[in-house]
Amino acid sequence: NDEDNSQRDSLQNCWALPYKPNVIDVTPLVCEELQGRIERLGRGMVPSDAIVLSCGVDIGKRLGHYQILARRSEGDRAHVVEYGCIEIESDKFGVHKATLLALREFADKCKKGWPLAAGGTMSLTQCWIDCGWDESRPAIVEFCREQQQQLGAETFRPLIGRGMAAELRRQYQRPTKVNQEIRFIGENYHLIWNRDDRIHLVQVNSDFWKSWLHDRLATPATADGALTLFEATRREHHTFCKHLTAETRRQEFIPDKGVVSLWIKLRDNNHYLDAAAYSGAASHFSLIVKSAEGQPVAAATIIAPFRMPDGRALPITGRDDEQRRESYG
Repeated sequence: NDEDNSQRDSLQNCWALPYKPNVIDVTPLVCEELQGRIERLGRGMVPSDAIVLSCGVDIGKRLGHYQILARRSEGDRAHVVEYGCIEIESDKFGVHKATLLALREFADKCKKGWPLAAGGTMSLTQCWIDCGWDESRPAIVEFCREQQQQLGAETFRPLIGRGMAAELRRQYQRPTKVNQEIRFIGENYHLIWNRDDRIHLVQVNSDFWKSWLHDRLATPATADGALTLFEATRREHHTFCKHLTAETRRQEFIPDKGVVSLWIKLRDNNHYLDAAAYSGAASHFSLIVKSAEGQPVAAATIIAPFRMPDGRALPITGRDDEQRRESYG
């Protein structure tokens, strides 16, 4: 704002003093407190009122980290059903082959589904996999295309996260309308049709979804809008919770953007935080998928109609390439 800019000019140019921007530290999450947010559901058990299951995966050279998230109908609550590591034997097979093998094994696990507390099983609606690392990206894209052909639906999607705290070229830019490239605009994420890879790529505002996660973890565990963890000892949840608190949120005024939330890294091991943020975004899209299929969704979730440029309903599940060419030209 003008007052802020005037103060900065006065301090720097007239008095040679450093300017201190208007920064507000948001109350940080505490690892020990998160470890107590458990619900009496064992690891891998899905709440009986779950609507959708989503997954976020953060892929590295030797390890991938994933989180399975259930969105619930009661009070727009969410529950961490499971999290874990995916071993990638890059030193033995090379990055491409090792990543493919590891993701295929993970897909086999996902296809079995997760047991519901009320009986039966539930499968993933969406699984979004970070392909921001150039070396593993070709393998992730190949895997997602392969699974689309096998399942007949785009359950597994490649993802790129963007955040305000990153360098300018990596900041998230929300598109204003759909077209032949931008196929879908969601809540701080959108789907891009990549002609070269013949697949939809998800671009996510990772800062927004980390804030979404932070707010749910800061909500009392029994209140509406809260996020809970599966039942385990504090020691078992320690590493996961340390990852979730590896970054802290800060609100800062930036000219032309207003007050924004920036995420400041405190420790390098933040992989579960990324995976959790991706699963949150994927859960939002999963609710839209369920709504499109005529299934009930959480009352607090606002679903807007999404259309193709010609006015027809946007296909948000998988379609073969020939149908897609006919739809989009």
